[in-house]
Amino acid sequence: MDKCVGYTKNQAYICLEDLEHSNTFNSFESVVLDYCGIEQCASGHSFGPYTRKNYVIHIILSGQGIYRSKAGNFTLKAGQAFLIKPHEETLYQADLSKPWQYCWLGFHGYRSEEFLSAMGFEDQYPVIAVPDHAKINEIMNQMLDASSLCSSDELFRMSGLLSILGIMIKANATGHQPVEKKNSLYVKFA
Repeated sequence: MDKCVGYTKNQAYICLEDLEHSNTFNSFESVVLDYCGIEQCASGHSFGPYTRKNYVIHIILSGQGIYRSKAGNFTLKAGQAFLIKPHEETLYQADLSKPWQYCWLGFHGYRSEEFLSAMGFEDQYPVIAVPDHAKINEIMNQMLDASSLCSSDELFRMSGLLSILGIMIKANATGHQPVEKKNSLYVKFA
């Protein structure tokens, strides 16, 4: 039987944890999944203040809540996502009457900032629209089912991460994304 990554499943949430310790991918990858999950929050449930060591995107699937970061306070609802950057203290809380359900992706990699910028996240406004959040929910559930440490599940989780990031970039692309010269990727990598 294959060994599992850190895995929590209860009535409120499902989470794959500590993937950064089990990945055969390394820091030279464009983007690497560290953890992911889905949670149906209880009324008023909050998390923080807390500081992360990686990037985390929360995609709101239903309900509403608030997100507080150095950029300000944001009231959010289904079909929106918020970004947590490394070393930034944040707090988020589910609404009292319509608590949110969200999924999250924690990741790192040398192209993370490039991808986040292409999604439309900005320092002063770390919130974007996610019109196809139902598709993201479906992919996230498939990722959470891939909980073993075998290579096939690792690749499946990685393909899910890339699919979700692609959906979010496509939904928020401005059409003015710069075309990088081939050599500039080598410079960025170095």
